[in-house]
Amino acid sequence: MDTKILLFAIIAYLVGSINPATLFTYFHLKRDIREFGDGNPGATNVFLHVNRLSGIIVFLLDVSKSFLMLWFAGRYGITGGQLAIIGTFVIVGHNFPIFHKFKGGTGISSFIGGLLFMSTTLAIQVFVFALTLILIMYIIKTKLHSNYSALEI
Repeated sequence: MDTKILLFAIIAYLVGSINPATLFTYFHLKRDIREFGDGNPGATNVFLHVNRLSGIIVFLLDVSKSFLMLWFAGRYGITGGQLAIIGTFVIVGHNFPIFHKFKGGTGISSFIGGLLFMSTTLAIQVFVFALTLILIMYIIKTKLHSNYSALEI
């Protein structure tokens, strides 16, 4: 393995290990996000248990760390499958961060950042698909709750 790839892989892991959800929640509330909800230190848990704006900011930071790491690697001549290796190390760092006793998030935001860098079109398609699923699930959930309310009356 090329020394440049190895160096970027190590840096990518360390960058991935920086967890914006944990840092943002601590500075915002002086508490650990892992004490809330499902205990997952990710953007969704921040969105649901801190506030929506904080969750969006954490999501964008997670996406950015992956996207920017790949952008820097690309600027230094790393291409193709080697970029995929670097992106994988960002995700591994996010999921198993050395700074948080190897207990991290799910890596979805970091994956989206890498996907956004590698194929913007595919990233947009995945995003639209996910939003469509969320909307359908919301409509079904709302419909089910309204039916249960009618039965209880």
